[in-house]
Amino acid sequence: MENFITILNSQRQKVGDAKAVLCGSLQDLTENFVIHDFMGGLDYYESQFPQADYWPIFAFNDIWIESPHRRAGIGSRAFNEIADHYQELGARLGLLRMGTQGDPFEEGIAWRTRMYSKLGWITLQHHPDELATIPLMYLPMKHRTLTSAKHSRLIEVLERDPSDPLIGPLPENS
Repeated sequence: MENFITILNSQRQKVGDAKAVLCGSLQDLTENFVIHDFMGGLDYYESQFPQADYWPIFAFNDIWIESPHRRAGIGSRAFNEIADHYQELGARLGLLRMGTQGDPFEEGIAWRTRMYSKLGWITLQHHPDELATIPLMYLPMKHRTLTSAKHSRLIEVLERDPSDPLIGPLPENS
């Protein structure tokens, strides 16, 4: 089940949203992440992972920070705190497919790749026959130090079934 995450500023006001899911199997990952759309699927990419035993994986599906709060470090902190949350749940690897909403494609990919790389994410090489230009990245969790113990958490995680008619999915922001 996908987790809907509220991102807060230091005054505990909502400034963004994120979505992620802990996947314990290839079936979970295929149902909750776009890896199956890429040539070779997970079989191709897993040889690039830092360890052979990488389940469970947390799949980072979406993050959105409201415009007035961007470029203030909130997104970076949220990324780290979300990774902390899933590491505490036992995730051994993080996986994300980069989006570029709101930016010209190349510019959006370039700055996001730099930012995610600074946070420890590593770009996976696409299959040689793959035409995709949207990067997939992974985060090794094995030797990662938890970051949120240094300060109070600025995320709130809620597990929700998006098919619940009383709740429904979050709006698509990114």
